[in-house]
Amino acid sequence: MATTGSTNSNASQDWQMEKERRALPADERDAAASLGVGFDGRFYRYRAFRYDLCSDAVRYAKLDRDKPQYRGKVIRAVPWEKPIEPTDEEQRLMQELKITFDGRYYRYESYRYENCADAANYARLRYRESGR
Repeated sequence: MATTGSTNSNASQDWQMEKERRALPADERDAAASLGVGFDGRFYRYRAFRYDLCSDAVRYAKLDRDKPQYRGKVIRAVPWEKPIEPTDEEQRLMQELKITFDGRYYRYESYRYENCADAANYARLRYRESGR
């Protein structure tokens, strides 16, 4: 699924996401994991929810625990995975089609994609339409 993004609306959040994409210190990761927050290589997850920012996932996990109906359920967090990176083949394709990767999404023109193949398909379509 592609979504468009404004160029200036989320500069602060983009900076925060870039900061959090770097490896979290072990104590912060352990604290988040103790609340049931995990990282799947692209998103921070708490229960069925996914978050761009670890701090948002942690904040919601804490709010969830403050609910009167919370009974100390054991919540299995997604294991902490390393961030997703394009393969060598994807990097060659990205260079050829002018696709970028921001650490989370593949971007072509003003659209973002979770999968390199989707961005490449759209880029090829645009190249055919423009006669390049």
